[in-house]
Amino acid sequence: MKILLIDPINYTPYYNYNFLNSLLEKGLNVYLITSVFTYDNIKIPPQLSDNIIFFYDKIKYKNLLLKVLIYIYLQKDLIKFIKKSKINIVHYIWFPVKAVDFIILLYLKIFLKIPVVYTSHNPVHHEAKFYNFFIDKIIYKYVDRIISLTNFVKSEIIKLDGSLKNKIKVIAHGDYNSLLSVYEPNKELKKTILDWKKDGPLLIYHGAIRPYKGVDDLLRLFKQLRDKEKKLKLILAGRPFKVHKHEIDGMIKQYNLHDAIYTDLRFVPLVDLLTYVSVSDVGLLTYKSASQSGVVPIYYYFGVPVMVTNVGGLPEMVESGKTGYLICNINDVDTIHKNLSDILFRKDYFEENIKYLLNNHLNWEALGNLFVELYSKIVI
Repeated sequence: MKILLIDPINYTPYYNYNFLNSLLEKGLNVYLITSVFTYDNIKIPPQLSDNIIFFYDKIKYKNLLLKVLIYIYLQKDLIKFIKKSKINIVHYIWFPVKAVDFIILLYLKIFLKIPVVYTSHNPVHHEAKFYNFFIDKIIYKYVDRIISLTNFVKSEIIKLDGSLKNKIKVIAHGDYNSLLSVYEPNKELKKTILDWKKDGPLLIYHGAIRPYKGVDDLLRLFKQLRDKEKKLKLILAGRPFKVHKHEIDGMIKQYNLHDAIYTDLRFVPLVDLLTYVSVSDVGLLTYKSASQSGVVPIYYYFGVPVMVTNVGGLPEMVESGKTGYLICNINDVDTIHKNLSDILFRKDYFEENIKYLLNNHLNWEALGNLFVELYSKIVI
């Protein structure tokens, strides 16, 4: 059985490489077709180097129309590769240009008789237009199996079309261990943060800064928490999208938090991100909506508990009172502060629970078995 994983733009390299590694460890004949990650020179674990094909690296132009045209052109080479390699299953991790990808999907199914699996990271685009719902429903209808990372995503897909229920399989977002294990923290940056942090508790928010991720709520909440916990500090790290840097600076100035927040407003390279997380005490995610979060496994890798808003699929990633806490009301500062204090007071307890969760529910040994079972049922 030959399996081809496809993420043309390498949207989720941390997930992709650990997923690929798990399938290879199961003895499957599997390749990942993708491109070099745009924002960071990510180290490839040596055991994966022969099974990753950077097929879409020709798409390097900034002009969007030109990128789409080249993407369309490359599809004939993709089909040629699939035929030559005698691929049995194609598994799309992302569809970056869905109108084009749908045509390829039909070609694979009708002319090559190859089953197609699709991992739906989000039921529809985060900032969806009316046409996103239309094209997503069509894609869901024609793929053979849909993987969702949370039950929330599954339920949202079923809302689009109830007939899809039996083709959706929930397989949780696994850990990042096989990738993160090849990294060491940035020693100089670590010293800088520790000198700045001193003896106060350190919270961290990291990730793309978009309106739906609630950085406005984050800064307002942090101000209120700091009024109760004077030594509390925050790392705010990530590249702003549709949120201007001057808006963030303005909120920090408004709340008089310059000395309490360490900002790194860019796409943070993985080595620096791991350094930030390794010295942090609690992850704080104040999303307004979410399918799941790819940053939680990074926090868990270092045994860092997470406080997340009770939205979307986030509650499925946190065992409240064990690996972190749910924020059920962003305005209930007293309860949030109480839960934060509990984490800081019982840090060893939370670390042990995180270790158990990683070893028993989020490890790729078990998750890989679920994919093997799914593939074996649909291979022709």
